[in-house]
Parts: sequence; structure tokens; C-alpha cells
Amino acid sequence: MKHKCFCVLLVFLLLATTFLNMGLSLPHAAADSPPDVYVGVDIAYGDVGDAKALIDQVSPYTNLIIIGSSKISDNVAKLNETFQYAYDKGLYFISLTPNFNTTDPANRTIWYTWFDYARKEWGNHLLGFYVFDEIGGRQLDQNQTIVQNANSYVDAANQFESRVGRG
Repeated sequence: MKHKCFCVLLVFLLLATTFLNMGLSLPHAAADSPPDVYVGVDIAYGDVGDAKALIDQVSPYTNLIIIGSSKISDNVAKLNETFQYAYDKGLYFISLTPNFNTTDPANRTIWYTWFDYARKEWGNHLLGFYVFDEIGGRQLDQNQTIVQNANSYVDAANQFESRVGRG
């Protein structure tokens, strides 16, 4: 009888160890591969503290954060801090394009250096950047007159495109 109890106990321990090891390794395997669907929020206003608070609030049920605040994206240190915080929470992220004044050829090296750093630091969690975010948004936000006396919808569209530099 003792031998039978010992065998049952041994089998139970082996099975329990196997299932525990499988259960503990699943989150790591899932974290290495990107999700099939991204669901998240856009942080459009505020600074790093606001971003961290929102990340804390939504991280249990989202996997994507979009940094839409130029107060963060235009400051490399703030952007790095916010990306790292989101990464530490297991989230993926997209941002407005960081402002490195890339119209000056000397600053393009800064962009490439930072982007190499970002790829190494956050890997596939950094999904990309907005290149042309809300064309004409600043004109609309600042209540600038973009279209004047349009004769048709086509004329209004043409005026709008030509005045925001996309025509």
C-alpha cells in the first residue's frame, strides 16, 4: 500500500511540475510575439506624468499606446521615458514623429542614431511614427481661414490642399 501511495504521489508531483512550468512559461512566449490585434488609446494631451497615469489605468485591457502629445514627442528624454514605461508594462506603442529639426542635414544623424537606439531598446514594441498627422490640423485648431469663397467641393478641396502644402 505504501508503494502504491508513493507512486501516485510521485506521478502527481511530476504532473504538477510539468503544468506549473508550462503555465509559467506561457506569458514569456506570448510577450515575444506581437499580438494579432492591437487595441489601445491615444494620449493626445499632457506630459509624461499624465501618460504614465493613463498607461497604468488602461494597461490591464489594452496592448497599444499612441503618443499623440507633442509635449512628449518633441522632447527625446520624455519620449524615451514614456516608451520605456509602456514597454515595461508590456505595451506596444506608436508616436508622433520626434522633432529633431531634420530639415537641417546635420540633425539627420541625430534621428538615425536615436532610431537605432530605439530599435535595440524596444524592438518590435515600437510600431512606428505618424509622419503626416492631421494635415491642416493646426490651421483648423487655430481657426485660420484656409478655404475662401469656394465655388464647389472640388474647389474647396483644391484650396485646402494647396494651402497646407499637399497640393
